[in-house]
Amino acid sequence: MGLTSIDDVGEAHIANARRFWWAYTIALSFPVSPQEVKEWDPDEILEALAAIRLQKAYMDKNTPPKEGG
Repeated sequence: MGLTSIDDVGEAHIANARRFWWAYTIALSFPVSPQEVKEWDPDEILEALAAIRLQKAYMDKNTPPKEGG
């Protein structure tokens, strides 16, 4: 497979990434791979997503607005 840009990724891979959005979301926030997250217990997945949601709410509340906006 010769990828020259992100646009060369096939639709099947994009569909799979959409299916496992939660694994990639968790992997971006914690030091874990998406493949590891896919093996987690559902309660662990929901707890991690809840922690991400709480962190986002905290950051939204405590981030000063940008100048001019």
